[in-house]
Amino acid sequence: MTLIDSIDTGAFMTAVGWTLLNFIWQGAMIAAVVAVTLRTLAVRNPRARYGACCVGLGAMMIAPPVTLVIVLASRSVAAPVPVDVLAMTVAPTAVVTWLTAALPQLSVVWIVGVVMLQMRLLVQWSAAQRMRRHGVC
Repeated sequence: MTLIDSIDTGAFMTAVGWTLLNFIWQGAMIAAVVAVTLRTLAVRNPRARYGACCVGLGAMMIAPPVTLVIVLASRSVAAPVPVDVLAMTVAPTAVVTWLTAALPQLSVVWIVGVVMLQMRLLVQWSAAQRMRRHGVC
């Protein structure tokens, strides 16, 4: 039995779905911190502003994998604490039930979208390289 065979894809994709939902508030919080930092730095120090933006992008890159590990380690991928608390206070129970059931499919749709956008980027990069080789630009 290989590692891929031992992963419960439904539970894993549900964990991915909760990770993506958690990233909505995580990304918003990181963006808010970066925005406040940029306002504080104003236009005085471009290097500090650039550094703050790089740190924000790095934090956004690190947040989803860390959240996924936490969700998978919690053994209850049905709803990690932040989303569960938010769902209880904002969303009706029927919505939470539907969302929990639909998360594996929504996660697959998201992954397919990411792959399609990456393929588009690769095609555009290839076209730019061809134009550069032929002296078009």
